[in-house]
Amino acid sequence: MLALLLPALAAARAEPPVFGTKAEIVTVDVVVLDSEGRPVRSLTREDFLVAEDGRPQAVTAFEAAEVPAPGIVSGATLRPSVARTTSNAGVPATRRTFAIVFDDAHVGPLAIEQAKGAVAAFVDQEARAGDRLLLFTTSDARYWTTTRGAEDAAWRDALAAVRSHQRLRTTPACHIAEYEAMRIEDFGDVRVCEMVSRRRLALGCAESVLDCRSGSGPAGSGAAPGRAMSPPPGLASSMPAAEAHARGRDARGGTLRTLRELLRALARSPGRKEVVLVSEGFPLDPAQDGFREVRQQAARANAVVHFLDARGLAVGPEFLGAAGSRALPESGDLALTTALWRLESGGTKAIAEETGGRVLQTNDLADGLARVADESRAYYLLGYAPTNDRQDGRYRKLKVEVKRPGLEIRARPGYFAASSKEKREPDPTYPINRAMRDLFDADGIPLRLAVYVMGEAALDTDRPKTGVEVLVAAEVRLDALATEDRGGRGLARPKVRLLTSRIGGEWHESDWSLQMTLEPKHEDRAAGPASPGDAWHPILTRLAVAPGQHRARLVVESGGRVGSVTHDFVVPPFTDERLSTPILSDRLLVERGSRAVLPLARREFPRDSRLHCWVELLGAAEDGTTGMRTATAAFVMRSANGREWASGEASPMRLDNGRPVRLLSVPLAEAPEGESELVLTVRDEVSRQTLEAREPFRVLPPPADRP
Repeated sequence: MLALLLPALAAARAEPPVFGTKAEIVTVDVVVLDSEGRPVRSLTREDFLVAEDGRPQAVTAFEAAEVPAPGIVSGATLRPSVARTTSNAGVPATRRTFAIVFDDAHVGPLAIEQAKGAVAAFVDQEARAGDRLLLFTTSDARYWTTTRGAEDAAWRDALAAVRSHQRLRTTPACHIAEYEAMRIEDFGDVRVCEMVSRRRLALGCAESVLDCRSGSGPAGSGAAPGRAMSPPPGLASSMPAAEAHARGRDARGGTLRTLRELLRALARSPGRKEVVLVSEGFPLDPAQDGFREVRQQAARANAVVHFLDARGLAVGPEFLGAAGSRALPESGDLALTTALWRLESGGTKAIAEETGGRVLQTNDLADGLARVADESRAYYLLGYAPTNDRQDGRYRKLKVEVKRPGLEIRARPGYFAASSKEKREPDPTYPINRAMRDLFDADGIPLRLAVYVMGEAALDTDRPKTGVEVLVAAEVRLDALATEDRGGRGLARPKVRLLTSRIGGEWHESDWSLQMTLEPKHEDRAAGPASPGDAWHPILTRLAVAPGQHRARLVVESGGRVGSVTHDFVVPPFTDERLSTPILSDRLLVERGSRAVLPLARREFPRDSRLHCWVELLGAAEDGTTGMRTATAAFVMRSANGREWASGEASPMRLDNGRPVRLLSVPLAEAPEGESELVLTVRDEVSRQTLEAREPFRVLPPPADRP
């Protein structure tokens, strides 16, 4: 979840009209397309007609939202120095949210790689700085978010790590599809059961012949279409179909729960919300409440769900091309198999259609995603106070029309009215608790966060277990804190909460209150501009965690304003020889004659400062004779164009508690302004292994030279 410091938007944006947030105000997002599918701009409030349950409604609030197409990003504009740090103080968020949900339980390995490529292209070409991007995987309910688009290295890494969790199939034709299994188990459909049995027998599948005996009529007659019934005794013993049905229902349930909770969280985000479900499809199961719950949450969140078929433009069951007529020994089976196959994705199609989204089945997946982005570049927000003001929690149908002919309208088909039963007592800690639950960071107080992975540490003092020490370095912007005057200086008492967890796991909370005595404001000083760190207060804490993927979120509240910032990091196994995360800083701590680098949450340093770097070699080999660990370290500093402007030859690392460590201190007076990279090369002289670390940073002009 990375939203780092980026240049301000070139064009100023007008203040949008204020839409009411009370229950009696209904907001509807509307996309208007011409005959060629292009968004129509320049419509006014008078062009729209809104009806609720057939009754006309007066539009009292109106906004025409337009997001310009993203410009081409050149390599020179990228800022790799921000990759190590996270901040909530960046480009103002746009009014667009794109949530990409990988239904990895219903997407095969080949299809998921194709879909990942399309999503990467979509982010590269269509997303702009400030767009809220979410990446979800349904098998484990993990998520990543960013407002930095393709520039976010952590988000790209998360996308690259998405994998298929679809159950392996030894032979496509031996597989019993979810809809086939549902017809057999829930509807007692003997005809489908016999067809699947013939197909499996022809291909020699294990347990090929299903028991399709029916006590309710002649063999092969099947159940009455559209009427659920208890499976006949013979069908109940059809284990392959029962297992396929149970697996399918579990997989659908996980996907629907993820969608429901995502939509519930998106209800707190403003603007247009597009959810793209990347799947090979799953059937509509009337017995699963999850379908209704997803529809309800989408209506409450004012969000649309699109179905992107990861297979592309599929034309029939997978096994038909491979097995041919051998899998369908009877001619009548072909029509039935094809009809059932079309219903296999009925659930995903229904979700899209009932929430106002699109069904994107195309061989050009990137083009399908581009159409979603195109629609969100120009849309309209209509607000009205419904004439039916009863808070009964019931669903109300919406219909939006445009007075101009020949235009297509895309809007949510309805919403659920507020319910008087849902009222709760106000939560006195609501702002900070909401910031903990939100998918995106709050920007009421600017924050920065960085994580440094160090050496081994005890996870539990009562029951010692080896973990890894992690330094969490945060910084809070001082001028955003509420203060009281104390002798000409400000006294601030912000509340701080740090949450850490394995990604997808439970949060672990740490709370404390800070008391800061602040200097007079910078504009009151006689000195020139402040250095990058003067306006920020550092916060440092240590944790012991187990190896794996982790997430840290810092929440700060002061005077009713709340800021939060979230950082994802990976803790590698401590059994491998590795380097600690190099700590880059322009501040040293001197205590009892020893020097230590102060970890910071920034990678920008003024040219009149000195850059310090601390690195440790962890898991170094011991000399078999002396028992000593011996290593050397060299470094090179390069500018963005590849010019080396500082270097140091390999020299012995000193031992600190038995670990080889190195402290570098390099003046930046001769450094070129802009992006640079520190390349550290460490050699273990015992194991002969060489390790390298690359740390980007940015050199700023001295404070006096800054505008």
